[in-house]
Amino acid sequence: MLFTADGKIEKLKLRVLTYNIHNGIDWRGNYRLKRILEFIGDVEPDLAGLQEVSRFWGLKTHNQDMAQIIAEELKMFVFFGPALSKGKKAFGNLILSKHPIVNGWIGILPGGSEPRNFTGIQALIRGFRINFLTTHLGLDTEERLSQAARIGKFGRGLGKPLIITGDFNEPADGPGVALLKKNWIKLGRQPERGTLRLRRGEIGPEIDLIFTTPDFTLKRLSVVDNYLSDHLPVIADLELDRQWSRSSGNQIYY
Repeated sequence: MLFTADGKIEKLKLRVLTYNIHNGIDWRGNYRLKRILEFIGDVEPDLAGLQEVSRFWGLKTHNQDMAQIIAEELKMFVFFGPALSKGKKAFGNLILSKHPIVNGWIGILPGGSEPRNFTGIQALIRGFRINFLTTHLGLDTEERLSQAARIGKFGRGLGKPLIITGDFNEPADGPGVALLKKNWIKLGRQPERGTLRLRRGEIGPEIDLIFTTPDFTLKRLSVVDNYLSDHLPVIADLELDRQWSRSSGNQIYY
């Protein structure tokens, strides 16, 4: 337990990143995993949700085990959730954590086209157990609605504190996102520029989003235009408003 100079309990501060890394391939079609990892290292997130991460996928990615490379290069805890796999090959979501991971989940999402999932962990951060999910929803509107509903049901079961990140494949006013906004706070306002780079280079809608339970306070939200993917990374600096239970000395969250 940490205290400020005036004896108050210090709030838990977190930096969160969500980033669709486009299988390590930049907007111009070049494999740039090393540069992507340098960027993430510079950001220094406590928790990061990465979408479109692969293992032994093909020639374009040099058949690399991206999950292992990311863990080794960034020296962070990782939890990989494959949505699509065949033999050694796998493609899906990856969670990075500076802090020990004490639990992990992979939830298959409904839909008849490309397989999708959500990937979740519980991280132990300075005595608090923080729940964190990341996902990549489908391209069809009806699929996204059923996928968002499945995530909503699981997330409500986790309770607080919870952070949800991902590529939702629809803008912040989309119907699937609207389901999530019934239970969680979508961070930030619609920015002047979105998070998806279109074919001609212009930036399209805001589809990479971060949601939290109300016990988090947003201190800063930024969208970075770095050309390392066809998506722009989103960074949120948060504070957790809840404090430890003084009566039992145990963590509030389990």
